[in-house]
Amino acid sequence: MSDSRDVAPFGVADTRPYSDGAVFTVVGRDYARVLGLPQLSGRDFTDAELAPGSSSERVAIIDDALAQRPWPGENALGRLIQFLEEKGPEAKQPIRVVGIVPAVKHSLGNARPSPHVYVPLGQRYESAMTLQLRIADENAEQAMLATVARVVRDVDERLPVLRVETWRDHLDAGLDVWFYRAGARVFSAFGGIALLLAVTGIYGVKSYVVSRRTREFGIRIAIGAHPRVLLWQVLREGGRITAVGIGIGLLLALGAGKILQGFLYGVNAVEPVVLVTAPLILLASSLLASYIPALRATKVDPTVALRSE
Repeated sequence: MSDSRDVAPFGVADTRPYSDGAVFTVVGRDYARVLGLPQLSGRDFTDAELAPGSSSERVAIIDDALAQRPWPGENALGRLIQFLEEKGPEAKQPIRVVGIVPAVKHSLGNARPSPHVYVPLGQRYESAMTLQLRIADENAEQAMLATVARVVRDVDERLPVLRVETWRDHLDAGLDVWFYRAGARVFSAFGGIALLLAVTGIYGVKSYVVSRRTREFGIRIAIGAHPRVLLWQVLREGGRITAVGIGIGLLLALGAGKILQGFLYGVNAVEPVVLVTAPLILLASSLLASYIPALRATKVDPTVALRSE
């Protein structure tokens, strides 16, 4: 189970500089290893520390983000810490740092990893716990879920098992993931509408510009210009203007990507698929918008074009 604790070096009179909260988690053995976190320094909890009602020295494992707060640039291993909100006899007992693990993100909305402090189950009882298993074969996840539920029932049928699910399913059911996915769908819809409007606008403008040059095309064809030459000229002009617009748009997209990367989880500043696909669609629509009316204009009878206003 996890909540928040204010952590400070033990015995420090003024704890205000260290009053930022850290995620407080009661864990068992190999918790970090199951999550794929390497032991940066120190050790894991021992059997004596995990035993119920353990009377051994109070210990904790912290992450490197928390280790750099009270002791920047120093080794936090073996240092003594305290939880500021503890009262009674426990408040007078120091907690020794026996291990350091990498920092991890605790919330999708937080771009930076949150400080964590882990304490052994034997020294901090929790009535509701989560058992986490790491499965080597991802294809056997669903079969393993049924096995886990059966093993728990075999141990004690009175144990309440609220949910048995994969970590991916657990994240998908969370409000944070739903919020970000809903936001992504909204932004995707807006992006699609914006792209459609851009394509429609480019087609309309280019069609109008080319149609206004029907008389010019008629005169040039009448004096010997080949229609294919006029067609390629219109395509080059349309492509040149579109390329300038795409270049400006790409610069703005890179800037917007940097901003979104700061507060949206899993969003990169540079998305090659998007930055390649959208310009190609805009370029193709611009060339098509130039080609169709230009082809129609070059097929007009020069005498008709010369009489038109």
